[in-house]
Amino acid sequence: MNILKRAWRSFRRWPTVASLLVGASLVHAAPPPAACAPTALAIGADARQLFVACAETDQILVLDPTRSTVSRSIRLNGTPSGLALSPDGKRLIVTCAAPESSVIIFEAASGKLLAHFRSGHTACAPVVSPDGTTLFVCDRFDNDVAAFNLADGREVTRIPVLREPVAMALTPDGRRLLVANHLPTGRADASLVAAAVSVMDTTSRRVVTNLALPNGCGLLRGIAISADGRFAAVTHQVAHNYLPTTQLDRGWMNSNALTLFDLTQDAILGTVLLDELDRGAANPWAVAWSADGRRLLITHAGTHELSVIDAPALIARPARRGAGFRRGSGLSRRPPSTRRAASQRTARAGRQRPSRLRCRVFLRRSRHR
Repeated sequence: MNILKRAWRSFRRWPTVASLLVGASLVHAAPPPAACAPTALAIGADARQLFVACAETDQILVLDPTRSTVSRSIRLNGTPSGLALSPDGKRLIVTCAAPESSVIIFEAASGKLLAHFRSGHTACAPVVSPDGTTLFVCDRFDNDVAAFNLADGREVTRIPVLREPVAMALTPDGRRLLVANHLPTGRADASLVAAAVSVMDTTSRRVVTNLALPNGCGLLRGIAISADGRFAAVTHQVAHNYLPTTQLDRGWMNSNALTLFDLTQDAILGTVLLDELDRGAANPWAVAWSADGRRLLITHAGTHELSVIDAPALIARPARRGAGFRRGSGLSRRPPSTRRAASQRTARAGRQRPSRLRCRVFLRRSRHR
């Protein structure tokens, strides 16, 4: 659907909207609703509508990027936690988080209510199958993924996963669903403490394998699969739990990272840090690939920024140097200090090494928080 291409085009037309921003503040067109707190985004099939879920005001804002205005809003009876559009773009699916969550389906063009049904505890991250018949929803605190028949809202099954599923991505052929588990399972004082990505077969509707991240990795937030289906990217944090707590700055105890998976082998391709030595990239949240696969885009909720990464160079880097961690010393590859302020990135872009971040875009904080 070339979603990234359309989103980036919208971002350039209306930078204050921060079209790819999930988990950070939104700067609204006038008149702005107070404390919107956007939590999810969906892009219309024609790229002329942006649907934004507002957690503080319990509504969906429909934005017109060509006019930089809010064209209309959809009121909800709960707090929205996720958005998705059907493959034909005609239906908007909204999850509202609660101990007994709601899944609401609207007509995308008019906002007319089409269906409403229940899901589990803290439903989020809805994903629709490519044929438009099945809806998958993360029930975070039930530790499972619910599958619904979109035609009648009937719950088909619930598939157990590891712990607190918060994000999902389907392979382009729709055969496998990758589920990001927010937290590790088991004891916190074990020799290996790491969250994992559950890989689900959508035909048999069962988990076929769990791809564990390196030791210390947790707080998974976003997951995305490249357009060719070969690679998956996951945003998360890394806890250096094997180090003494002698300092907190410079990523001594916690770092922000991105892990790449090779889906042809169901193996980790590599894990890289997103921080600089004296400049953190706090709370990496949503991640997405450009349609041509040449860029990875990551939003940072903690610093209100968008990182743009050269994806082919990042993929090639582990192949040249080997993947994984150095024994007992954390990440084996740390990107050099490469993130530039907006005023610097154009002048220096020609001298950047291809494995570096291409730029970092600052996204203004809302004044209405």
